Amino acid sequence: GMPQVEVAFDIDANGILHVSATDKTTGKEQKIRIEASSGLSDQDIEKMVKSAESHASDDQKRRDEIEARNQLDGLMYKVEKDSKEWVDRLSEEAKSKLDNALEGGKGALKTGDPDLIRRALDELNAAYSAAGASLYQSAQSTSEPTPDGAGAAEGAAPAEDVVEADYEIVDDSKK
Repeated sequence: GMPQVEVAFDIDANGILHVSATDKTTGKEQKIRIEASSGLSDQDIEKMVKSAESHASDDQKRRDEIEARNQLDGLMYKVEKDSKEWVDRLSEEAKSKLDNALEGGKGALKTGDPDLIRRALDELNAAYSAAGASLYQSAQSTSEPTPDGAGAAEGAAPAEDVVEADYEIVDDSKK
């Protein structure tokens, strides 16, 4: 009939591949060992390491640019999302600053200029903080108690619409 061959693949800890093929009818076995050679000489490796070291400052600069861009993009999203909830409570000046900062951020992202992006990020942060501070301030001024009523809550008589009643707990499970 048909020849039956069992093939086994085994990779050891060093990354060496061992392949064995056994013919089941005859019991004959063939083995081969495959080693990976990197193909790079020590000189090539050293050259690559030096190249990577010489470009490290460029890589860091590029990384900083990308992080600034991501921060600006994230802050713009957060401001647009948050401002929908409280834009009606902002002063016209704060709204204007926030809108101008958002437009500046969009423009900076389109140019891709890292300095413009950082400047737009700082401006948007400042406008967002100022808007938050003005909201906080207006919330404080509307919720501050008046000086005459400062102690009214302590020891005050119960309000007239409060009705006191006696009650009894009825346990339905005992019936």
